[in-house]
Amino acid sequence: MESTGGKRLMHQPVGLLEIIHNSLAIQSHQELFQWMHGGVQDLVPHDVLIAAWGDFVSGQIRLDVVSSLPNLRTTKVSTELVLPFLVDAFERWEESCCAPISFPVRERAFSYDSAEITGDTAADNLARMRWAVVHGFKDKRGDQACLYVFLKDAPVLERFEVDWVKLLLPFVDVAFRRVSHLPMQRLATEQNAGVATDNQEPAAIRVAECSNNFEDLSHREQEIMRWVSLGKTNPEIGHILCISPITVRNHLYRIFRKLGAINRAQAVFRLKQRELSGEEG
Repeated sequence: MESTGGKRLMHQPVGLLEIIHNSLAIQSHQELFQWMHGGVQDLVPHDVLIAAWGDFVSGQIRLDVVSSLPNLRTTKVSTELVLPFLVDAFERWEESCCAPISFPVRERAFSYDSAEITGDTAADNLARMRWAVVHGFKDKRGDQACLYVFLKDAPVLERFEVDWVKLLLPFVDVAFRRVSHLPMQRLATEQNAGVATDNQEPAAIRVAECSNNFEDLSHREQEIMRWVSLGKTNPEIGHILCISPITVRNHLYRIFRKLGAINRAQAVFRLKQRELSGEEG
């Protein structure tokens, strides 16, 4: 497999230079789409590319989605649908020391909590995805991060495709940055709730509307949050509580929904706010 990857890397230098050159000429979402489904698609076959950027600690994140599948567009994909998966992917990427990673997409990784949301073509198409390649960048000056998730309806990706992601990502990042924001690309955070408009992405409002009833946390969830607040990772918490890291992750998903948080740091922050308000009362 590695030798096959080496041959592909050796036989594509002209195509790679053309891909790099074309990334510097992109000026619109249509040109970005065409570029991603040209040479980039040849080197890294994928069905969906999700770009998420901002401050993952505070939860201030923007999204961009590029795909030829029906309704998988930035204007059609709700942040609520992809946010749990992106938070999980970001944590995995950080645990790998910010190196490119690939992993199978777990069942129901893309699904709504509300039973009222049905017939969502975007959700149905994302549910077909079986493998992900994730890589990104951290802005040391701006203290922000940008994560790129390549999704594929296939059981496994070849090693050389992950290598291509590592090589191409700086130019993918440049291409995305050359395209202006769409009106609905607002921050997926509670600060938007006060200025919501008809064009605002639904998830930006739904995140703010999540319950803040901290008493809803079970004893196990309170245990997990105590260790999260001490900086423990999922495997460490699992070892302490004699449960699997996957079980810890599933508990955290439920905790995030109950607290109206989208990541660990925001959940800890909200619990600390509760403690402070209790002391003041």
